[in-house]
Amino acid sequence: MSYPDTKKITPDPLRREPGAPTAPPIDALGPLAPVVKEVAHATQAPPALVMQSFLAATTLAVQAHADVEIDGRVFPLSENFFTIAESGERKTAVDQIATKPHHEFQREQLEIYEDELARYQKDKHKYQHQKKQNTSLAAPIPPRYPLMLVQEPSYEGLIELLKTGWPSVGLFTDEGGRFIGGHAMRPEQRLKTMAGLSELWSGTGISRVRVGKRIDMIYDRRFSCHLMVQPEVAWEFLGDRLLMTQGLLGRFLICYPQSTMGHRSYQAVNVSRLPRVNDYHERIMHFLRKKLPYQNKLKDSLLPRPLGLTANAYVCWREYYNTIEKQIGEDRLRVIRPFISKATEHVARLAGVLTLYGAPDATAISEGRITQGIMLVDFYLKEAIRLMEQGKADEGTNLMTAEKCLAWVKGLSAETYPKGVFATCDLYQRGPSEVRTAEQARRYLWQLARHGWIKRLSGTVTTHGQLRREGWQRLIDC
Repeated sequence: MSYPDTKKITPDPLRREPGAPTAPPIDALGPLAPVVKEVAHATQAPPALVMQSFLAATTLAVQAHADVEIDGRVFPLSENFFTIAESGERKTAVDQIATKPHHEFQREQLEIYEDELARYQKDKHKYQHQKKQNTSLAAPIPPRYPLMLVQEPSYEGLIELLKTGWPSVGLFTDEGGRFIGGHAMRPEQRLKTMAGLSELWSGTGISRVRVGKRIDMIYDRRFSCHLMVQPEVAWEFLGDRLLMTQGLLGRFLICYPQSTMGHRSYQAVNVSRLPRVNDYHERIMHFLRKKLPYQNKLKDSLLPRPLGLTANAYVCWREYYNTIEKQIGEDRLRVIRPFISKATEHVARLAGVLTLYGAPDATAISEGRITQGIMLVDFYLKEAIRLMEQGKADEGTNLMTAEKCLAWVKGLSAETYPKGVFATCDLYQRGPSEVRTAEQARRYLWQLARHGWIKRLSGTVTTHGQLRREGWQRLIDC
């Protein structure tokens, strides 16, 4: 049969363009606001990007020392941050400033570790020779490897680090695509990693069972995360339905800052000499060098002190809780429901982080800090709505997979597929690896058809020398 010529039309994009972002509430950072403003001015990076880096780095520094306690419920100060920014937005430069004290501390501890390891090996050798004569002799305890910052761990590697290494760890990377596309997030590891990261955020214990080895239970560790990614990687992450339904996305504070590229002029500024940066460095080093609150001599469990709410802060937090609870059922907010359900907990955590940074010995969170936490979370709610709507896929499909199907359709060669005609089976047999059944292929093909990229043909078609029942035609010239 003959097929109609394709028409020069303008199909609708699969992905909605996001609206303009809300200005970040920098003043709501309280004691962190001055250094964020100073670094944003000096680097001319997007203020929201600077806010993310400094909030995340501060969280990592204080998370081992306190928990928020409300009505008997305990919320760790740990947080997960997700920042979307193009290459050239100075992600690396800003993150290096924010995490400089962490890296310095890590180097200090590594030198101490080398000395402690040598001492432990001597004590272990002595113990092995004396334990037969003295059965009550206590075995020496090995030092913990002082790795606080990791960039691309496997899930098993991360758990092993928390078990035998530093009990307060941060996954911080300005190339988050390496983690998202790495071993930990491969299809066979994805669900385990997501569930594990959710448990770490919640502060619950983690069990690990291996064939031929004993069962490990890991309690009272602290973990925070800051993934800085480019938009293409971000859409794959945000468009993953498993991430949404499993609940991990609700545990991330996400933003896509307004770009400053094209509006920057050179400034001769030595960031290391800026007064507020130096003050930040000293405050963070205070927490990092502070003795960790261990529960026992084995140093395998943290015991952060409780951080309560003042009476006025409690009333403010409870009112916000009731306001948020009323919004959870709204259909317009369905796309970010996992985040809304965690909003008040995010408020408590952020308020706790700002409280400790401003007053290391504080025993309670003030109403002012809770108000600041609410302002920050309201900003993240708006960003979540904006970005999740932008990456929303049709029911039963994944937006990244739909875009891969579109790329496959665009790449059909005229020799193999004259006039862009192909069959349903061509997609699931020769298309993206994510589409491997006829049912999946039809869902994505109809999605492309609804957006004007292809159309369904009546009758049979012939492709690869075979007669096929379901035929489609590309409606664009590629």
